Amino acid sequence: MEASGSGGRMNMRYLGIIAVAGLVVLLAASATYAVNVTGDPVADGWTFGGRSLAQGTYIRGAANMGFDIYTTGFTLCSGSNLLDTNWVVGDQVLGIGGAINAITDPVALGWSAITGPAVNSFWVQNLRIVSKFGTSPTAWGASTIAPDAGNGLGSMSGGKGGAGSVQVSTLSGRISNGTLTPGVLFYSQDTDIYAPPYSEYFGDPEATVGKIIFTLGKPIAQGGELYSWESFLNVSRLAELISLTDYPAVGDRGNQAIQWDDNVATDGMVVITAPIPEPLTMAGLMLGIGSVLTYVRKRRMA
Repeated sequence: MEASGSGGRMNMRYLGIIAVAGLVVLLAASATYAVNVTGDPVADGWTFGGRSLAQGTYIRGAANMGFDIYTTGFTLCSGSNLLDTNWVVGDQVLGIGGAINAITDPVALGWSAITGPAVNSFWVQNLRIVSKFGTSPTAWGASTIAPDAGNGLGSMSGGKGGAGSVQVSTLSGRISNGTLTPGVLFYSQDTDIYAPPYSEYFGDPEATVGKIIFTLGKPIAQGGELYSWESFLNVSRLAELISLTDYPAVGDRGNQAIQWDDNVATDGMVVITAPIPEPLTMAGLMLGIGSVLTYVRKRRMA
């Protein structure tokens, strides 16, 4: 039925106010992805996914490196320091990252005991960040036995991460020797894609699908120990360059590993999860609704 008279105009005015309130909420939500990434997933509001040595997360590796794993997923918006000629507004991006933790109590991690080297004794120079983005289904799975004798599955070889799985990583030693600058984004130095077959890219156009940024716990002059990091996969860029049967997405499994000197490592499994709306977004929604209701009440009393 067509609106008519002052009542129709009033209804249209209400709808206009509601539309503006909704726009404010959407802009508040979008701002979450417009700010610069820092290399610290906690500061950037990523979703906690588990602890690398905890039961249900720990996959494999004898290094006994303890770190918390975080994930995110978002649409790239204007104003982000992720933007460049290859990464553009509207691209779909996934993130896996982490930060060192100091938990050494095996009971707190779900085990009766942890064998092998002391937790984080390998957390020194020459660390390598290895972030793997799987597709569904993936054969990756957590270990059923405690570190350092993990029996989980975290390899990409043979399609175990799923067709279309991608590894974004640094090269050994580049973090602590000053080759890479803390707090500055750079393209993945070693990008592996299971198309199939398994292909490895160093500086090729395909390597531009991934970016990494990190922070240090110590200055380079004091050893440059890694503190936190964020690895990004631009799924839209990946689809532009390579035709795959599947692409990593929110809800798929990821594998975050820290490796020492291309030698021992610790792998932890995580489900890639997008962040829930921030309290600011929900507050904006309630404010918008409250403003509309207040306006309606005042008009009715007039």
